[in-house]
Amino acid sequence: MTPLNDEAPELRQQSEASGNTFLASHNPTPTAPRLTSPRERRLLAALLDGPLSREALDKRIGASNSPDVVFRLRAKGFDIKCKRIEATDRDGLACHFGMYSLLPESRTAAVLVLAEGGSQ
Repeated sequence: MTPLNDEAPELRQQSEASGNTFLASHNPTPTAPRLTSPRERRLLAALLDGPLSREALDKRIGASNSPDVVFRLRAKGFDIKCKRIEATDRDGLACHFGMYSLLPESRTAAVLVLAEGGSQ
């Protein structure tokens, strides 16, 4: 695990400006967000590959309610965005679905937490 240090001052400044307390104060101590389930680890790893729909997240993490896992990760400080996408369902009716993505500061936090094992 490589903590943020003097080699990444611009990242530290961005983190402090955005209010991301995990990144702004990160060091490899117990204050880092703790991942409490394999689903949390799989969701972060999946979102590192890019934006995914709720249905795709369900399949990738092995759950039928990925928004609950997103909720838990948000409570731990990860900034996960959900964009509503307009679509048409199989019956030709207008509908919306969620497309989830990690914001840049949280992408860095996810890499760091996953690299250090993120306690399960």
